[in-house]
Amino acid sequence: MNTTREIAGYVATNLKNGNAVRSAIENLKVPVMVLPNDPPANSSAAQKRYWEKKIDEISKKEMKTLYSIIWGHVSDVLKHRIQALENFKEMNSAADSLALLAAL
Repeated sequence: MNTTREIAGYVATNLKNGNAVRSAIENLKVPVMVLPNDPPANSSAAQKRYWEKKIDEISKKEMKTLYSIIWGHVSDVLKHRIQALENFKEMNSAADSLALLAAL
């Protein structure tokens, strides 16, 4: 539990949407993200691109970053144990950080 708290504290201060990721770590559940309103129909290409970037920020990109952070700190012995799990390939290809935390 100390490791989980330390990871939660780290991401809360170092990732762009850190508080949402922290909540996900603490609850082992992806939080419901609040999406911005759709851009008006007559929006410029720049406005639409800006909106798309906002959606990207809100997406699970932060959760995938979390996967890399966690995996990078796992010992080799523990990595081998996790890699032997039945769902490892799926977890790894999806960069499912919550499944990785649960496996730890």
